[in-house]
Amino acid sequence: MKKKLVIMGFLIVSLTLSGCDNKDKGSDIKEKVEEVENTQVEEEVTEEALPETVEYTISNEKGDSKIKVSATVEAETLNGLAVLNVKPKEFTGEYVENIAKKFFDNGEYEVYKSLFACNQEELEEHKVYYQQLMDENEGVDFYTLFYHASGIDTRVPPSSQIVAIEMYQEGYEDLSDLYETDGILYSMTYEYYTATSVPIRGDYGGEPWTMGAVSLQGNNYCNSEVRAINIQPAYSKTCILDYVGLDDMNSSLYGGANRLDIEMAKEEANEIVAKLGFEDMEVLHTVQACVESSENSIGVLDGYCFIYGKDMGELGAKYWNGGLTVIGELGIDEGAPQPYVYVTVTSSGIENISIGMEYEVIEELSDNTDILSFEQVDAIAQKHFQELVNEHKCSQDISSIELGYVYVRYDTENYAVVPAWIYYEGQDGYDGKTYAFRAFNAIDGSVIETYTNYGHNNVEGL
Repeated sequence: MKKKLVIMGFLIVSLTLSGCDNKDKGSDIKEKVEEVENTQVEEEVTEEALPETVEYTISNEKGDSKIKVSATVEAETLNGLAVLNVKPKEFTGEYVENIAKKFFDNGEYEVYKSLFACNQEELEEHKVYYQQLMDENEGVDFYTLFYHASGIDTRVPPSSQIVAIEMYQEGYEDLSDLYETDGILYSMTYEYYTATSVPIRGDYGGEPWTMGAVSLQGNNYCNSEVRAINIQPAYSKTCILDYVGLDDMNSSLYGGANRLDIEMAKEEANEIVAKLGFEDMEVLHTVQACVESSENSIGVLDGYCFIYGKDMGELGAKYWNGGLTVIGELGIDEGAPQPYVYVTVTSSGIENISIGMEYEVIEELSDNTDILSFEQVDAIAQKHFQELVNEHKCSQDISSIELGYVYVRYDTENYAVVPAWIYYEGQDGYDGKTYAFRAFNAIDGSVIETYTNYGHNNVEGL
């Protein structure tokens, strides 16, 4: 199968030699597509022309800052690549209620006030609820880790909820003038961000569950105060200590083979994803869950977290664990939050569901867009990496490079889905597709920030 590259020679040279010199924000995605489609045929890009691997090291003059690339190169297809103009769906109270009705038994649930919105009597009701959970489970209580749209977080156990409630009770003050509510979302605005919560309780499979929210801080520009919706058991006796990749050498630390059959776990995860109305999603990435066990002091492998993304056809979306960036930090295209659903399943059943950003398609800009060859994109990547090692202290290994769809943001109202080459960081023996170091737009080579403000990349000052 062949894919035509329709682009003028001068544009190729310009992109390859100066692809990341421009410190202005990226062009509007419509302009990018139109510019490429209006140029003449110069050469053909074929799937057979892709190298199986690439190897090189980019370093500064002293040799104390470097980016080593020893990576496989993969692309399911180079044909029929789409470009979509999209916009984020706002996680309104109505949206959250729709999820709650689908999830909880018989669509029944109760909405409670957030702690900051409660009076003393309501705070006491919260306290009684958590104390009953403690009593019914003989006081077993612990923190546990779970995935959500911004990474790994900690689920707060009932005992800590009680401590928080008592702090509110002791220092009680009426904050009714400072928060807003539409009956299901409670928001409190602080100096730099708005904290929004979804205090919902109900039963799932006859057991008590809760639904909460992750707030969207001000620098993420996604037109929604809610960043993600988290659904969890109100009480769980499964303590998740860590997550490791499927091919991670750390697996041996936890006793080797996972105790839970991955296909059975995935089937359970698929059922809940479909129940919530996300039939158009597929598993993009899987990690293993390490749970507390008396048999091993550091835990055993007994579960999986499946990360779902939109089914984009033959090429597919790609997981990059991030996508929140500070606008203008590098002056290049800005990666937007990717639309994920996380489902964690252990031998005890489902332990967590997290729904990240959703988008709706506004317009299909192209269903067969023309792209640069991999060699041209990689040349742009190498120039960008050289700038990084010259200007910053770097220690980075790139283990795989894959073509896939990613979401980018051009301004408050302008988002797009574009094909991009993603450079994944990794080290020998570790899962090499956990974090994306950089992505490069396959249409014009634009550098796409992935998650520079999270500190996962080993680049000082970014």
